[in-house]
Amino acid sequence: MRTTLGRGSRRGAVLLVLGALFLLPGSALAAKPKPGHYSGTTEQGSPIGFEVQKKGKKKRKARNLDYTVEAPCESGSAVDAGGLIPFSDKISKKGKFSLGVFLDFTVEVEGKFTSKTRARGTLRYTVLTGLHGYCDSGAVSWQVQRD
Repeated sequence: MRTTLGRGSRRGAVLLVLGALFLLPGSALAAKPKPGHYSGTTEQGSPIGFEVQKKGKKKRKARNLDYTVEAPCESGSAVDAGGLIPFSDKISKKGKFSLGVFLDFTVEVEGKFTSKTRARGTLRYTVLTGLHGYCDSGAVSWQVQRD
């Protein structure tokens, strides 16, 4: 015996598929960022930016992080830190990237593109100083958009 889908059943199947597409997060549909410069601010109100470079037909890299952050210290004071870090990290197919710089201080950045022209994430800066002791910004959230 052969079962045939009626017109109403096909329409229901199409609506089900379309409904499932609308439930996907925006980042799943548009994670491949456009090349160019991205800038924005952190939750502290400080500037942050980086570049997206096209590498071949499909690959993208995040590079040249420029940031400013305030990190409270054990002594009760705080240090302002920042500058340009000429990093380069591959942006995954899901739009994610991360960076870790470990010198006399540490900078850890995680980000994700939420669309082709916007990204958000966190930045953390830590340092041990002789004058102020241990200083830690904690996870500072940030948002950028393509200039």
